[in-house]
Order: sequence, then structure tokens, then C-alpha cells
Amino acid sequence: MTDDAMELDPHGDLVVRHAVEGGVATVVVAGEIDSHSAPRLEETLLSLVEGGANRLVLDLGGVGFIDSSGLRVLIATRKRLGDDADALVLRHPTQGTLRLLEMTGLTEQFSLA
Repeated sequence: MTDDAMELDPHGDLVVRHAVEGGVATVVVAGEIDSHSAPRLEETLLSLVEGGANRLVLDLGGVGFIDSSGLRVLIATRKRLGDDADALVLRHPTQGTLRLLEMTGLTEQFSLA
């Protein structure tokens, strides 16, 4: 892997680790994605895309809570990556995350693994 980093949200509610290999960035997210922590996640994802990642794999297995702010980040990132349905993969989404995606009709917008 060519890059490996970990970032902690200033409020301490979110941990974001990422590694990049080629054009694929794997991002492991743990904690809560809400209005306080979503900007940190968005900044990380945007930085990865601007740095040349053309595919993002988000491991959400450690996300205990996600609100509309988190959904907005996922949608914006998906749009930034273009039309390829596999450009943004949500890996190991928790039951709560899956339920929110289903309730909002967004399961079709993301590849789930």
C-alpha cells in the first residue's frame, strides 16, 4: 500500500483510516458519522479523489450511527466519482446503516459488499 493514515475527528467521535494502492483507496471508518464528524470524513474522501483515487472502498463495519449528514457525504462522493456503479463500494455496513439506506431508497446508488 502506498499511503496509510489515520485521522480522528476533533470531537473524538470518528476514526478514519485509509490506505491507497494504485487508484483504489480503502477507507475504514469507525464511530459516529453526524453533523460534527461528517466534514472530516468528507475532507478525507475528497482528498483521496483529488489525489487520484478513482475507486473508494468504505468499510463501515465500525460505524455505530450515521445521520443525514453522513448520507450527504456518501451521495456527494458517489457523484464526484462519476457514473461507474462500483466506484464507491460500501463494505460491511452495519444493520443501522443498511436500514437508513433502505429507508431513504439509496441502496441502489451504492455497491454493497
